[in-house]
Amino acid sequence: MIPNLLSQLHPFAAVSLMLILVVGIALTGQWAIGRIFPREERRAHNELFGHAAQIVGVINAVLLALIVFAVWTNYDRAKDVVSQESSLVVDIARDLEAALTVHDSVLHEVQGYAELVVNTEWPNMKQGAPPDTANRRGFGPGWSALARAYDMVLRSDTSKSAHPVVAEELVRRFNLLFDARRQRITYSTHGSLNGTIWGVVLAGGMLSIVCCWLLGYESRRMHVAGTTVVAASFALMFFLIISLEWPFRGPNQIPADQFCSAISNIHRQENNERRRHQEGPLPDLPKCPRS
Repeated sequence: MIPNLLSQLHPFAAVSLMLILVVGIALTGQWAIGRIFPREERRAHNELFGHAAQIVGVINAVLLALIVFAVWTNYDRAKDVVSQESSLVVDIARDLEAALTVHDSVLHEVQGYAELVVNTEWPNMKQGAPPDTANRRGFGPGWSALARAYDMVLRSDTSKSAHPVVAEELVRRFNLLFDARRQRITYSTHGSLNGTIWGVVLAGGMLSIVCCWLLGYESRRMHVAGTTVVAASFALMFFLIISLEWPFRGPNQIPADQFCSAISNIHRQENNERRRHQEGPLPDLPKCPRS
């Protein structure tokens, strides 16, 4: 729910919303604790709660460092999957030159697939990839385009190819492309952290804020300032974790630049083929939309 909400907002608005939410909860709790436990009573136990706050802070620091490292690694892996998928699209288009019987039809499907990924799937992933009528979360047309191209390769007459072995290589590359696509979809629809980990993260942050509540400050304004700083720090950390956990959603979405480059490469390849056969050039490639 929260990742979907943040994905609809500008980065500044998303950060502001997270800060307002967490700091608001923290200050409301501090006001409630102040009504229950008088400041003088809490001040008498400052040494005890200060020691507890240090222990909680160290534990949370280690926990958050490990989680940020994990989601950052997951984000980098998602970028590698995008690079692999777009590279396979270009490799398949290049290998099709040797498969004369299926070159034009398969190349058209492969280019259409790349354009579908950029123009349809990337915006859908940024919005959380809502389910389509087949409950495939908006990825059905892409699967269909890829399956059609793969089926054409399987039904091609390899004996008429410039290099008969190219059909076998194309099948292998298509299988790798299916795998890379499946991984990208998994990254876009499933977070890298399960509910248990998120529960521990939220509980740890709440414990640190509770320790701030229980301290007895001489100045009420300084108490509010201290609680606000701690709560804001956790809010920023939560926003970072959410942004990295969902690499294809929201303001931190991995861009589709590599697929745009793949489309441009295929377009140049088609132009070269047409010039080689003394045909007119293709129309200029429209500007590839960015994420």
